Amino acid sequence: MQLTVRRFSYTLPVRLLSDALGPLSRSDRWGGLEPDSIARAALAQFKGHPDDLRPLLGEEFDEAMTYLGEGEFTPLGRIHWKAILVSAAVGRLKLEQYLRAGRELGVVKDPIFVVGLPRTGTSLVQRLIATDPARRGLRTNEMLTPIAPQQPSLLDRSKRYGYALLSYLIYKIFTPELIRIHHTSPTSLEECWMLFMPSYAVMNADYIFPTPTFGNWLEERDMTGPYERYRRLLEILALGSKDRSYVLKSPEHLWFLDSLRRVFPSARVIWTHRDPAAAVASYAAQMSLPNRQHRGVTDPKQMGERVLSRFESGIARAEKAIADFPKGTLAHVRYEDLTEDPVGTIERAFRELGLNVTAEHKSAMQEFLAGPQVDRHQNHYVPETFGLTDVAIRERFSGYMSRFRLEPPRSQILSVPALPPLLASSTRR
Repeated sequence: MQLTVRRFSYTLPVRLLSDALGPLSRSDRWGGLEPDSIARAALAQFKGHPDDLRPLLGEEFDEAMTYLGEGEFTPLGRIHWKAILVSAAVGRLKLEQYLRAGRELGVVKDPIFVVGLPRTGTSLVQRLIATDPARRGLRTNEMLTPIAPQQPSLLDRSKRYGYALLSYLIYKIFTPELIRIHHTSPTSLEECWMLFMPSYAVMNADYIFPTPTFGNWLEERDMTGPYERYRRLLEILALGSKDRSYVLKSPEHLWFLDSLRRVFPSARVIWTHRDPAAAVASYAAQMSLPNRQHRGVTDPKQMGERVLSRFESGIARAEKAIADFPKGTLAHVRYEDLTEDPVGTIERAFRELGLNVTAEHKSAMQEFLAGPQVDRHQNHYVPETFGLTDVAIRERFSGYMSRFRLEPPRSQILSVPALPPLLASSTRR
């Protein structure tokens, strides 16, 4: 079986294109990554004096942008990253102006958050729950431009879709493997980390950098403010579907469940679990792609260790946070159960959350599963590519695997020690 990700450096055509962009990337307008350069580019898109608008970017702006501009970028990567950072700053300005104008907000009622380490089935859980007519997920084009003009025209809606399409095409052209690993399109249900861009608080950006400084900074921050802005964006998006509740999905919530609960006290959470040996190698391969896109070359062994250590901190932080979750607000889903009996697994999770799967919802889930699955690809990863082994990964996560009864595939059971029984009956899900 062919490896899904085999290249860790630019192809010749991409390298030639990047080299040709060198002069452009050295200009402040297109390639300036200093905080003031990002601010000027963002403020230029708004009416008003820059000195009056600058505070709206937030007191954390300079510090965040300093971290987000670290390291060497290729000319292509630098221009693309500048555009992303400017987009985040513009999003912050739009949100602050929206709130200051006192414009209408919707209601976020009883949301379900699907969390878990990346590559553990969170997408499938969200898509199954989102088939419920009473619930909705969020689509790429909504989250990239969550704030529409007060009286949006057909042109405005076309621009919104066009921006999402452009983002999709950039990744499809420069990181085509990503579509096989994690399917995305302008209108697909997607992870809600995009709504943290106006707070400059997207954890997966950490994997673009040669050191873990940015991710460590996020872990040390009080994330209440970013989650409050995230909630405001959800309230704005809720105006388009006032009678439906959200089912939201992002592995990044796992690191910040304490802040999530603080801002969404009525939230219910589903935590997905999978053999870490499968998840670590898969995510290291996935994150090597944006790293390659912006840096030109990726060190796969460095990426493997980064993913491994970040996963460890995510689990530790989440386990500490869920100790304070009230009964009936948290359910656990194992990847093996999900793949063997998807509908039954969702029904069991709903019961643990005090919810019922209606006959209409169950029928919709069955119909969805009977149709084409966009993520049903045969991907192949080798942990050794990233300086890891299945045995070493499982040893690092042995306590986690024990608590949630996670087992390697049957063909590999003999290669690792037998797992001890669960230590706490509360995790038997």
